[in-house]
Amino acid sequence: MNVHDLRNRLIASDFNILVGVIEDEHFDAKSGKYDLSTDSGALELAKDVSSFANRSGGLIVIGAKTTDDPTFYGRRVHSISPFAFNLVDPIDYHKVIKSWIYPRPSDIDIQWVPSNSDPSKGIVFIFVPKQPESSWPFLLRRDIDPNTNRRRREILYGYVEGVSHSSDPVSVESLHSMIKEGRDNQWKGNISNRLDAIEARLAQPSIVNTRRNDLDHLLPERIKKAVDAAGLNDHRTFSLVISPLDLVQVRSILSSTPDSIAACLENPPRLRSGGWGMDTGDRARIVSGELRRVKSNEYKVLDLYRDATLVFACRADETLLGWGNSFGNTRINPVALVEITYMFFDFYKLVIERVEPPTSDFCVRVQFQNLHNNGEITSLAPHGVAAQTRGFVTHRYLAPESSFATSFDIGSAGYDASTTTVLALREIYAWFGIEADKIPYLNGEQDAVDIEKIKDPRS
Repeated sequence: MNVHDLRNRLIASDFNILVGVIEDEHFDAKSGKYDLSTDSGALELAKDVSSFANRSGGLIVIGAKTTDDPTFYGRRVHSISPFAFNLVDPIDYHKVIKSWIYPRPSDIDIQWVPSNSDPSKGIVFIFVPKQPESSWPFLLRRDIDPNTNRRRREILYGYVEGVSHSSDPVSVESLHSMIKEGRDNQWKGNISNRLDAIEARLAQPSIVNTRRNDLDHLLPERIKKAVDAAGLNDHRTFSLVISPLDLVQVRSILSSTPDSIAACLENPPRLRSGGWGMDTGDRARIVSGELRRVKSNEYKVLDLYRDATLVFACRADETLLGWGNSFGNTRINPVALVEITYMFFDFYKLVIERVEPPTSDFCVRVQFQNLHNNGEITSLAPHGVAAQTRGFVTHRYLAPESSFATSFDIGSAGYDASTTTVLALREIYAWFGIEADKIPYLNGEQDAVDIEKIKDPRS
């Protein structure tokens, strides 16, 4: 049970819920109250509260007895000892927290809760919610003789971080080391490195500013290389490309270890048995030291460049993307189009995991070629295969031109394979003259791929 639920049960006077609970980094039990008449008692309260504030929050219960439990690393509550309400004043506890802890933790909740069986007695809980990281660390402080010796005013500082059931202060040596390490590494390293990176970019504006423009001619060139390599030039082809807008590289692209990207190219994820995907059955070969390639000649090809550009090209006829000879070799199969587009962008998640430095902005290119080959024009119909095989859809939309290409960028909100697939499909269907709401195998809002529909495309 988390501390939020435990707190709610205590507010309802359900004290028995405490029996059996183990002390840990989020829960602490006290059999008696803090003695705030002494500095040691006030220090104990400040230590316990600040230790939770320096982690992710916690709950302190006063009036719960614990005992050692050999099966756990910690102590277990074995009984409840309610006490009279006037023995603890929450206001005094708040005063100690305010004067002993800097900065003051926010939204500390201290309550005395009466017992159901005897309302004159109860227990006290101190709830420390998770604090904003911008407020960390919470330090202990204490004035030494501020009134009796005005010429010499000293303040003692300490740092406490809850670990399991312990709230011991960090040693002065460790605290000094943390402060020094943070100052040296975070300030000198992090800030300095960022300034160096900014200066480097300002010194070379052409590298930053021309990357997007370079992709306008670089991506078509890389599609052509992939199409040439797979022998697809004379065929109707469908191509997809995605490339980062930042200058990055794929980590260990030249490696052949089991967890390398090369292994992923050779054994890409599949959505379902017998579906359309990125698999070629080929070994991932290094080409000219600049990319890894897997291909099936005159069928499909997948190229991954060191700068994290992923290129896919395949046949757009009955061999792969089309319906097959019984329906005419120029008719695109909608489930094949949706699934293979989704699997391409889904595969790219494996690339993003290996990109360094991390990036979030990408350029996508969608391309068709030779759709008017041999006097026949490739067509695409609205809705899914079930509607078309049952004769519910008789009209097909012809490709307006033999070739088509479009590009769009994905913003910095994060990469999502499903929504990126929808963006690509909208461009394709719009080019064929089909409204976006007629794209099949999407969810009800038409903004994401419905995986279950693809797995059962005839439903």
